[in-house]
Amino acid sequence: MAHAMALEHNVPDSKKVFQLVLAALGFLVCFINWFGGAAFSVAIMKDFHLEKVQLAILASSNMWLQPIFRQFVGVFTDKLGAPKTAAFTLFYTGVFSILSAFAVEYW
Repeated sequence: MAHAMALEHNVPDSKKVFQLVLAALGFLVCFINWFGGAAFSVAIMKDFHLEKVQLAILASSNMWLQPIFRQFVGVFTDKLGAPKTAAFTLFYTGVFSILSAFAVEYW
């Protein structure tokens, strides 16, 4: 414990400020990522004739599908390497994001 405190004491103040700003920006980006669609939820409900429960399932699908697919992505990363897996994941996500722009209904 004393060793950890000694190491923390040796970190320059400029680096501590940088880490604090970086953590704050990371929190902001994550917050916008998770809650950025909330402003459009009423319009989405009206355009697609969704009930609140249906919209909740649609909006939360990313959160409850991530733990499932992370298992597969981990295996692919171990076999193919991180750059190839990241490229495939970005391509796959991009294709289905573009296709979802042409959706006329979700149910």
